[in-house]
Amino acid sequence: MTGKHTKKERKERLRRLLVWLLIIGMLLPTVITLITLAVTEDDITNAREAVAAIEEKITETKAELETLRADQDSLIAQKGLLDEQINLYNEQIEILEGTIGELDAEIAACEAELSALETEQAEKYEIFKQRVRVAYEDGDITYLSVLLSANSLSDFFDRVEMTSAILEQDKNLRSELEALADAISLKQTELEQDRADQVALMVELESARTALMAQQSEAEVLLAGLEEGEHENLMLIEEYERLWQEAMAEQERLTQEYEEQKRREEEERKRREEEERKRLEEEARKKAEEEARKKAEEEARKKAENAVFMWPTPGFTWVTSKFGYRTHPVTGKPQSFHNGIDIGAYAGSPIKSIAAGTVIANQYHSIYGNMIKVDHGNGFVSMYAHMNARSKYKVGATVSKGTTLGYVGTTGLSSGYHLHFTIYKNGTAVDPLKYVTPY
Repeated sequence: MTGKHTKKERKERLRRLLVWLLIIGMLLPTVITLITLAVTEDDITNAREAVAAIEEKITETKAELETLRADQDSLIAQKGLLDEQINLYNEQIEILEGTIGELDAEIAACEAELSALETEQAEKYEIFKQRVRVAYEDGDITYLSVLLSANSLSDFFDRVEMTSAILEQDKNLRSELEALADAISLKQTELEQDRADQVALMVELESARTALMAQQSEAEVLLAGLEEGEHENLMLIEEYERLWQEAMAEQERLTQEYEEQKRREEEERKRREEEERKRLEEEARKKAEEEARKKAEEEARKKAENAVFMWPTPGFTWVTSKFGYRTHPVTGKPQSFHNGIDIGAYAGSPIKSIAAGTVIANQYHSIYGNMIKVDHGNGFVSMYAHMNARSKYKVGATVSKGTTLGYVGTTGLSSGYHLHFTIYKNGTAVDPLKYVTPY
C-alpha cells in the first residue's frame, strides 16, 4: 500500500518550492526598487504575471492538498477495514483459546478418570488375588481347595455355586473397567486431536493477524506521511497566500503609480501642446504679419510697377480671356495654355506701349498675326498681337511710355477684334494683371 507521492518525493518537491519562494522573495524588492524609477506597462504586466504565477502555485498546491486528503481518506478507510479484520481475528483467537482451555480441562478430567480407574482396578485386583489363591494366565482357576473345604455335599454345592458367582462377578468387573478405560482413552485421543486442530487453526489466525498488523503498521506510517504532506502543503498555501497579498498590493501600487504617472504625462503633454499651440499661434501671427508686410510690399511694388507700366488700351478694360489654361476659342482644344490676356476693344483702337523700351520683334505670326515686342529692361518684355497692320516701329527702335505701337485688329488665329497682351519676366510668361491695372 503506497500513496501517490513518497515522503522523499514530497520533501524534494517542498525543497524546490521553498527555493522558488526564496527567489521570489529576493527578486521582488529589487524589482520594486527598479520600478520606482519609472513605471511602464511592462512593469504592470510583469506584476500581473507574478500574481498569476502565485495564483497558479496556490491552485497546484491546493490540488495536491486535495489529492493528499483523498489519499488520506482512502488510507483511513483501508486502515479501518484492517482494524475490523484484526478485531475479528482477535475474537476468533479468543474463542479458540477458550475452546482449547475447555479441551484442556476435559483432557485433564479424562486423565483423572483414567487414573481413578487404574487405582480402582488395582484395588479390586488385590481383593481378587486374596480371594483366589491360584489362577491361570488364561483366567481359569481351580475350585479344588474351595470344594475340599466343604463340610457336606450340600455345603459343597453351595461352595461351588458361590465360588463360580464370585469369579464371574470379578471377571465382569474387570471387563467393565477395561472397557471404561478404553472409552476414556478414546475420548482423550479425540479431545487431543480436537485440541491440535484448534491450535493449528489458532496458529493460522495468528499468522493472518500478524500479516494484517504489518499492513496496519505500514498504513500508519503512510498515514503519518500523508499528514506530514498535508501540513507541508498547508504551510505552502499560507506562504503563497502571503506572497499573493504582497504581489497584489505591489500590483495595485504599480497601477496607481502608473496611472499617476500617466496623469502627469498627460498634463505635461497638454502643457507642451498648449506651449506648441501658443508657439504656432505666435508663428502664425508673425507669418501673417510677414505675409501682410510682403503683401503690402507687393502691392506697393505693383503700384510702383503699375506706376511704371500703363494699361495698353486706355478706355477698354474688358478682359475677355485670362492668363492660364483654357479651352481655345478658335480650335476648341481643351487645356490650352494662354500665355497672356485678351482685351476686348473696337477695331482700330490704339495700342499703347506700357513703358519705355526697345523694339525687339516686329513681324507677322501664324497664331499672333501682326505682333510687336518691346524690351523694357530689368527682365521685362511686353508683346502685343493680332494688330490690324504691322507696326511702323522697326526692331531696334526706341519707344516711350504711351507710344502708339499699332491698332486693334483680328489677324492671325483670332475669333474677333481684341488685343492679345503678354508680359515676360526673365523669359517666362507671367500674369499681366499682376503688373498692369485696367483703367
